[in-house]
Amino acid sequence: MSRLKFRGRQWLLLALFLLFVVALFNIAGWFLYRRAASYLDDQLGEKLEAIAATAALSLSPDLVESAQEPGAAFLLGDAIRSIQRENELETVHLFAPEGRTLASTSRFSDYLAEDPAPSLDHEAWVLAISGLASSSVLYQVDGFYLKSGYAPVKDLDGEVVGVVATEASAGYFDVLEQFKKSMIALGGLSFLFLAAVGLLFFKLNVSLARAEMAVMRADALATLGRMAAHMAHEIRNPLGIIRGAVQRLQSSRSVAEKDRELLGFLPEEVDRLDQIVTRYLRFARVEPLRPTMEDPAALVNEVLSMARRELADGGITVNLSTSPAVPKTLLDAQRIKQALLNLLLNAAQAMPEGGRIDVRITAEKRWIHITVSDTGRGIPRGDLKMIFEPFFTTKERGSGLGLALVAKVVEEHHGRIKASSGPENGATFILSLPVRS
Repeated sequence: MSRLKFRGRQWLLLALFLLFVVALFNIAGWFLYRRAASYLDDQLGEKLEAIAATAALSLSPDLVESAQEPGAAFLLGDAIRSIQRENELETVHLFAPEGRTLASTSRFSDYLAEDPAPSLDHEAWVLAISGLASSSVLYQVDGFYLKSGYAPVKDLDGEVVGVVATEASAGYFDVLEQFKKSMIALGGLSFLFLAAVGLLFFKLNVSLARAEMAVMRADALATLGRMAAHMAHEIRNPLGIIRGAVQRLQSSRSVAEKDRELLGFLPEEVDRLDQIVTRYLRFARVEPLRPTMEDPAALVNEVLSMARRELADGGITVNLSTSPAVPKTLLDAQRIKQALLNLLLNAAQAMPEGGRIDVRITAEKRWIHITVSDTGRGIPRGDLKMIFEPFFTTKERGSGLGLALVAKVVEEHHGRIKASSGPENGATFILSLPVRS
């Protein structure tokens, strides 16, 4: 058991390590995305600031101050359109210090109208009005990411007479968005992969645990077999001597009648001890299966026919229901009948005052299920995990081998057995056998 726990801890540590690696990969990807976005944003901002500053220097302050005159307005419009073409910008604006539009390449901007850009890019606008080039934060318009650069136009006295705003598309952000989506998808896939690996590890751990338990159980049975064979040799001989001596004493005339009556109980007890030894030998004996193609429903009917009279004498009725599509399969008929008989006798012992046993045979995909339910006193919840262990019993005169023998027969057929107890007493055993041909 300690080895199983150790292996469980190994799988847990491996799963935690994989989770750490996946989390680290996703955090690193997100950090890379943020760094790339910040770097490219800064680079675009610096570029737009430089273009705006160059454009501001190329504009005549006198021309900007006289922008209300038709000729000056025409020349300013021509100048900013030239700046737009040369630098492949989205738009170029020239604003008066109070925020009115003096010239613009945008068809949505009206001459001398108040433009929302200065108020939206308030921090960048304040810096430009104070005489410093600046850039706005990244913003989105109709699904496109844009950024603006601002630079002041100064006269000879250093007074700001206008502000040039250059706007460009942040096309790199579309690439980053695709990268971001890819990272999210990859992160989801990595976590799904981790979950799949974790599930695989869990199944492997369960399979290894079952395999180790099976090996441990086989070792225990082999040890039990050797002990049982030795015990049978050591016990049966004295039992035979005792039985023979009792029979001689019973036939002796020198024994008083009252003592003869007491001696009458001894052969029965000797036979009971011999039966116990025989059950131990039968359980511990390792014999190969002798499978043949059998009809499970026919085997169940045969066992019920053998046990029906004994069950009826105990006030127990049996109901049988069979699915019409139960296939034949390879079974060791004698061992399966022995296991079914043990289940029926176990159910009968749970109903000393009579009751009902329901037997149901069904088929599901590649499995055949034989369900045996009774209306007895049920099984305590704490005993459900122990009832198939050898020598575990709650009966005063039980050997603890009946259900253990059932579990052994089922395991030899690569099947499964499950026990449950209902809330209103009664126990149910489901014996599942694989369909083999």
